[in-house]
Amino acid sequence: MADPRSSFYRRVLESLLDEGLLRRDMSVLVAAGGSADRDVFRSLGFERVTISNLDEREAEAGLEPYDWRYEDAESLRLDDESVDVAVVSAGLHHCRSPHRALLELYRVSRVAVLALESRDSALMRLGVRIGVVDDYELAAVAAHGLEAGGVANTSTPNFVYRWTEREVEKTLASYAPHAHHRIRYFR
Repeated sequence: MADPRSSFYRRVLESLLDEGLLRRDMSVLVAAGGSADRDVFRSLGFERVTISNLDEREAEAGLEPYDWRYEDAESLRLDDESVDVAVVSAGLHHCRSPHRALLELYRVSRVAVLALESRDSALMRLGVRIGVVDDYELAAVAAHGLEAGGVANTSTPNFVYRWTEREVEKTLASYAPHAHHRIRYFR
């Protein structure tokens, strides 16, 4: 059985394909990506995907049939509007500045940015207060032998930045006040 995050990821991409907002032949850059991203895109038949990450071990994981690039999501070495779609799934919260990484994805994309991240809410904050949800991602660092998996892929556990819809809107409007943004939220 697929994990809930991959199922959600796949469902969102399927929805965007069905609506004609995405096509399988579009060029896609995945930031902070890995084998889970490969599996979702491959299962949906995407043809032109590049998966990027700071963790070079991801390249060794075998991301075929897709390309791999060493990239920092906060400072992508790509030209403006150089890919059709930029994607990140559960990666922004590993950045020192999640907002900067989101804007880098925006900068390099021609058509769309898809960011799947945790949502800030009263229920989530209650979960943190009672100890069932973490504010700092210790498990990811532990899973990498206490050597990586934290902020900027270091051994320092990252704060789990959770977004509100309004934060996304303000971030994009501040960066590109001239543009009309069509923002969709999925649950």
